[in-house]
Amino acid sequence: MMKIRLTDLLMFLLLLVGWTSQKAVAQSINLTLKYNTSSSVYEVYGRPTFTNVKFGIGAGSQISIVVPASVPDNALTITAVNGGPWSDGSRIYAPTADPAHDFHGIATTGDYASLTSGQELLLFTFNIAGGCMPGIRLFENSTDPSSNAAGMGGGDFANYLGDAVGFGTDVYGSNYVSPGGLCGTPPTLAITGPSGTQTSTSPTVSGTATPGSVVSITGPNNATLCSTTATAGGSFSCVVSVTTGPATVTVTASNASGTTTATTSFTAVPAPTLAVTPTAPGPLTQPVSGTTTPGDLIAITDPTGATLCSTTASANGTFACTVTLPPGSSTLTVASTGPGGTTAVALPVTAVLQPTVGITGPSGTQTSTSPTVSGTATPGSVVTITGPNNATLCSTTATAGGTFSCVVSVPTGPVTVTATATNFGGTVSSTTSFTALSTPVIAINPTVPGPLTQPISGTTTPGSVVTITGPGGITACSTTASANGSFSCSITVPTGPTTYTVTTSGPGGTTTVPVTTTGVAAPTLAINGPSNTQTSTSPTVSGTATPGSVVSITGPGNATLCSTTATAGGSFSCTVSVATGPATLTVTASNPGGTATSTTSFTAAGAPTVAVNPPVPGPITQPIAGTATPGSVVTITGPGNTTLCSTTASASGAFSCSVTLPTGPTSITVTTTGPGGTTSVPLTVTAVAAPTVAINGPATGSQTSTSPTVSGTATPGSQVTITGPGNATLCSTTATAGGSFSCVVSVATGPVTVTVTAANAGGTVTATTSFVAAATAQLSMRVLLQGALTNSTTAGRMRDDLRSKNLIPTTEPYTALGFAQAGGGGGEAISSPATVLAVTGANAIVDWIFVELRSAANPAQVLATRSALLQADGDIVGVDGVSALNFTSNVLNNVATCYVAVRHRNHLGVMTASPVSTSALSSVDFTNAATAYQLPVGNALRTTAPQAKESGYYALWAGNTLADNQIVLQGPDNDADPVFFDILSDTGNTAGFTNFIRNNVYSGNDIDMDGRVIFQGPNNEIDYIFFNALNHPDNVKAYANFIIKQQLP
Repeated sequence: MMKIRLTDLLMFLLLLVGWTSQKAVAQSINLTLKYNTSSSVYEVYGRPTFTNVKFGIGAGSQISIVVPASVPDNALTITAVNGGPWSDGSRIYAPTADPAHDFHGIATTGDYASLTSGQELLLFTFNIAGGCMPGIRLFENSTDPSSNAAGMGGGDFANYLGDAVGFGTDVYGSNYVSPGGLCGTPPTLAITGPSGTQTSTSPTVSGTATPGSVVSITGPNNATLCSTTATAGGSFSCVVSVTTGPATVTVTASNASGTTTATTSFTAVPAPTLAVTPTAPGPLTQPVSGTTTPGDLIAITDPTGATLCSTTASANGTFACTVTLPPGSSTLTVASTGPGGTTAVALPVTAVLQPTVGITGPSGTQTSTSPTVSGTATPGSVVTITGPNNATLCSTTATAGGTFSCVVSVPTGPVTVTATATNFGGTVSSTTSFTALSTPVIAINPTVPGPLTQPISGTTTPGSVVTITGPGGITACSTTASANGSFSCSITVPTGPTTYTVTTSGPGGTTTVPVTTTGVAAPTLAINGPSNTQTSTSPTVSGTATPGSVVSITGPGNATLCSTTATAGGSFSCTVSVATGPATLTVTASNPGGTATSTTSFTAAGAPTVAVNPPVPGPITQPIAGTATPGSVVTITGPGNTTLCSTTASASGAFSCSVTLPTGPTSITVTTTGPGGTTSVPLTVTAVAAPTVAINGPATGSQTSTSPTVSGTATPGSQVTITGPGNATLCSTTATAGGSFSCVVSVATGPVTVTVTAANAGGTVTATTSFVAAATAQLSMRVLLQGALTNSTTAGRMRDDLRSKNLIPTTEPYTALGFAQAGGGGGEAISSPATVLAVTGANAIVDWIFVELRSAANPAQVLATRSALLQADGDIVGVDGVSALNFTSNVLNNVATCYVAVRHRNHLGVMTASPVSTSALSSVDFTNAATAYQLPVGNALRTTAPQAKESGYYALWAGNTLADNQIVLQGPDNDADPVFFDILSDTGNTAGFTNFIRNNVYSGNDIDMDGRVIFQGPNNEIDYIFFNALNHPDNVKAYANFIIKQQLP
């Protein structure tokens, strides 16, 4: 259960005078906890590995005390001795991760301490009622619960000692136990077993020890075999693993008061080996055998645990034991037991009863030579049927229902067969006798297509009954074969193919033969056309006729003009060639059922002619003209056979018809139709639509440079001309295949109107846009941020933690933070976030930066602002993540030079020492100390250090959490309070921990720009404010209330 309450707010008060630095290499401070019996208080000491007579213990340093959960849930009363005002500000009671303990985070706001290598220094004391209590100890960073453990409430209780000189470098080393332990009495220890006996290789080492002491068991080569804690009753037990043979283990009991050791010796014997011979299904009584360790006891038990057999393995390790089993499958357990333990093996076994068998047929009757022998037998048994001379006729397996059935082949005459059933339980047999007769034979005379009534004839066994059945099993005819075996039976068949079954039956069985007959009806015939009309000289003669009948068409002089077959749907169609003039044709349909004839008469005329004038590209609506047979109908069709136009050729044969087409080439067909038929001419017509044009930019009313890009959309391939004032041509280009255009033009400063004209074969269209052209300043800039530069693994390159954690906003944050915008600044957004924020290395984006152009005459006046992106190497680039920063603003018109200032949301800003040119690409490098501006001599706010020097590089001062013009450690409007209250007000900090960590945030309180806000503990933000204030070159007396002033007018 978690129970915590922050009772005392940590007051950030530190008054320090005088400061020197003596920093050792690889220095650390180790901690120990003691109990002072004379004053009845617990004492926390630090023992350094280095000497520093004025070592700065950083603000936020923390030493955590772990106490048993039985101690009352109150804050510890702390008496600070060295290292600052220590207080119990963070507590967690019986967390889920360790319900047996409470955790107290004792933190300090920092102070100097005189350290001597190897000598203990008392840091603070506390007392708990009841005298020295075993189990009170220091927090172990490597084993005690972390901040994300269950029930820890997000609090980080890790021991941390910040180095004031090293910007919070953690110098905490480890914990050590003082001689004699915490309370002075080492634990008791006694081993109860094993001792002097044979055991397994996994024996249980047990005994008694002081309750709560840590019991560690080691074996040969001091290898740790087990670690446990003595119970409240003072006992311990641990299963260890040792090698076979003599073994000695050492048991050590430890607590805060010391260590006690005892040993025990024994002989470890391996567990017995056991190999059981697999069994096959067998009778109810069968042996179980195998090998094991000689002399071991073998016990065989059934699934209920009942012992079926037991024996002792022979001197060579073999064993055999006979068991009696119930029918069916079961799993036995074979166990071998010896000094080294017990080894058990599961043995599947199957016991089978002797089978039964009985024949149900045939018996004492006449059958065919392929009778079915059937009967009953034990399910799963193999049934073998043998005949004369013991020949195997069939082998099958009895079904789960206990039946079998098998078709056998026997010679004609008396026959005796034997059915034998076999399984793992044995074999039994049964016999039956019968007389076998051969099946009748049959031969059908071939059939040919014929009338609807026709005979089926052939030969079969004399006297057998012949039955003819048709579809659906309907009997069509039945007769008896004559003495010579012949038969004939007339049936009535439907038209078309029909399959019948001819069956001959006798004592020897039945023989069946399929036969197919084809009944053919006399054909029908009807002519649909042409008839009494005008047609072409190649008319199509069509009509209906009996499906499959042969249709023959003859003309004058009985000349055959066409021959075809009526379709399955009963239709026919045939194109014939006749002379112009009156014509009579005869159509004849024939099939095996007969012949039908019909005639038709008509007049044949010649096909019309057509000639189309060649088309040329033109408007969407244009005429199609030409000549055709006078009076013929001219139809123009387009894609999808859509009719575009229809007209009639004049008496002179001329025609003209207007069509409306889509833009581009279109395939059309001109068709002329008359009594003599149809003539078609294909051709392609190209229609061109009037172009379209739209201007995308510059937008009307916008502000641009004097070399803006005019872009937009226009009909692909159209000629685009851009004109400006005085109708002067500024640019001419062609719209792309994608329908876009883009052109950089040159205009004078001030209001400008440009006209964009798009022209093609379809016409001309225009569009205009008006904007204000302004002067442009382009800057190549470099600046470093102290917060992101600290702890970087690459010299001179800032960390990009905010980018790697996807915390950088895609739109500038400065407008929302209250930064004043000017000259068109504000609202900048990353042009392609997925691409820009994917870049790593020197060009990785660190954060947004705020750039100001200030008047050369009055640097306090801001002319224009832009939010830009800052790369890891310090380059300031535009929102595309690559380009130099551009300022385009009419306020820069006629401005030749200006000051450049760079500001950040939690760093102090900086400005160029002198104005820079706005007419060409200017380079501004704030990593050069000479670049930065200082307020004039005599100004109370002037400082000798407008920038911090971090890792040898000049960078903006970090720690301006209030985003004002100063960094304050102590006093009104200090920059530590926002961090403190940010931690306490976080909704996830339900316990009110001051050592709570806000993760994955984009916040001005994240001074080191790693995506976290930390008030107390390792990597805290306060160290930056603390050390920047104390280490500032102008703070010669190291005042904690020193104010770092921003050097901007």
